[in-house]
Order: sequence, then structure tokens, then C-alpha cells
Amino acid sequence: VCNYREAVFKGFGTLAAAQNHHAEAIATGVIALLKRDPEAGDIYIIIKGVKPGVYKCHGLLMKDGLGWRGGEAMYSSGTASQAKAVFRQWEQDGHVR
Repeated sequence: VCNYREAVFKGFGTLAAAQNHHAEAIATGVIALLKRDPEAGDIYIIIKGVKPGVYKCHGLLMKDGLGWRGGEAMYSSGTASQAKAVFRQWEQDGHVR
């Protein structure tokens, strides 16, 4: 993807594997989240995924946080430290999986 610094790519062993990952990402709302135009200051919080946490861009959200699958993710505006504080609270409350 030309001139898109956050672009990431993933290959799959089979078409079926790619379709399964895509279907899961649609079913859990991740694709809808990624379709919205990001704004300056957007922070993404994953509470269910491969690596729950706070992410600053779409690419790392999909690659590292969700492992190219679906999960539970949301966006917010603010600083990374504010998002991390919210994430830690949710983690303590048992909402992170």
C-alpha cells in the first residue's frame, strides 16, 4: 500500500485460513473498527485477543494485538498513558481475556 506508513501484510497458508480469519474479524466487529477513518489522538484498546493491551495504530492492532483474527477492541481519544490506566483497571476488574 503506497504512502501508508501503517500498512502491514499477512500471508496465509490456505485460502480457507484467510477466509476464516476474515470472517472472525467481521463477526467480532474488528473490520468495522478498522474501516472508520482514524483521527489524530486515536488509541485502540484490545480486551480480548492474542495480546490484549493499548495500541496506537491499526497495523499493530491487527498484527500484534489480534493476530489477524477477531477479538474485542475499541478506540478512544486521549493519551496512551490514559488508555493504559483504563486498560489496567479493566484488567483488575476481570474484563481482559
